[in-house]
Parts: sequence; structure tokens; C-alpha cells
Amino acid sequence: MRGKMVKLRLLLVVVLVVVSVPGAHAQCYLLNANSKCEVCWKTVYGDFTDKIGVTTMDECPSTIVETWDKPLPQEMVALQEYMVDYSLSLDLTKIEIVKQGDNHVPHANIHSCIAAKGACTPFVSDSPGLATHTEALVGSIDKTGRATFTSAVKLTVEQYTIIAHIRFYVKDNNHPEAPAIKYDVAIGASRIVTRPTAAVSADSWITTGIVV
Repeated sequence: MRGKMVKLRLLLVVVLVVVSVPGAHAQCYLLNANSKCEVCWKTVYGDFTDKIGVTTMDECPSTIVETWDKPLPQEMVALQEYMVDYSLSLDLTKIEIVKQGDNHVPHANIHSCIAAKGACTPFVSDSPGLATHTEALVGSIDKTGRATFTSAVKLTVEQYTIIAHIRFYVKDNNHPEAPAIKYDVAIGASRIVTRPTAAVSADSWITTGIVV
């Protein structure tokens, strides 16, 4: 009886831990490629000699919103170019952007990762057989806190996790003398790219003897 009570208590502890951990929802597209929420990678630097920083990942706060404005179509054909629009919206009453050179957004593009090869993050390199990147863009955030980007996506036959990656920097209000905090934001989508359907001409039908 005592053994059964111990096992029951252990089971209750495990259940409480699983329920209490804010894990699944926080990782958005990393758990469900078509999830609507964004993932934020936040990198804080100790000082200006720190080139690596400490990076943490979580669901983005409500002050940071990324959206697919013109998403990729559900049905995609290999080697056909598709235009995709995506945007970043920030609450400028709570976030102070730090420009990098002349740009509020020093990097924005689309990453298309082969789904079977693992998680697709902003840090997966542009590598044949693993992932492809569109051209990196830069941009400005308007007075409403919004920046919009357009990229052209062309892929080969495969199943992909596709993310829109946007990077920007904000002032560290807790340590005003410290380097700016870097944010890498991404939203995802799952797509299967299929082979194009071959068009059969009348001459082809005649050659095969179907048309007489």
C-alpha cells in the first residue's frame, strides 16, 4: 500500500510539472509549422567586447508582432517563383529601436528548410540539401511601428518549413550603457512543393497515334 501511495504521489508531481511548464505554446511554429504566433530569439550582450552574447528563445511578447501579409499559396510548383509579403509591427511606446547604420531593420528574408532535416530557425545556414535563403533585405520602421518586406521564393520538389526572418535591435533600458539587444523574429508555414504538370501538345498526341 505504501509503495502504491509513493507511486501515486510521483505521478501527481510529474503531471503538475508538465502542466506548469510553458513550453508548447511558447515555441509556436517549431512545434506546429503553421502556427500563427511568432518566435523571438533575444540576444543580450555583456559589453561592447562581447560578440556572442546570451540568447534566449520564447514566444514573442505582445509588443512584437510579425505577420504573413501575402502568404505563399497552399499549392506550390517546383521552380515557379512566388512573391510573398511579410511585416513587422512594434509598439514604439515600449520599444526604442536602435538603428544599424541607416536601417531600423538590418536583415529580413525567407528561409526554406527541408522539413525532414530538422528545425528551421534564423540561424540555419543557406546550404544545399538543407535550406535556401532569399536575398537579404533591409528596411525602415514607419511612425506606426511597421515595416513591410517582399521576397521572391523559388523551390525544388520537397516538403519545407518556411520562415520569415526579421532582425532588429532595441535599447537595453535596464542597462542604458550596454550594447543594444538583438531580436531575431520568425513566423513559419509548412508547404509541399510538387513537380509541374507537363502540358501535352496536340503534336505529341498525334505522334503517339492517339489522334488520327
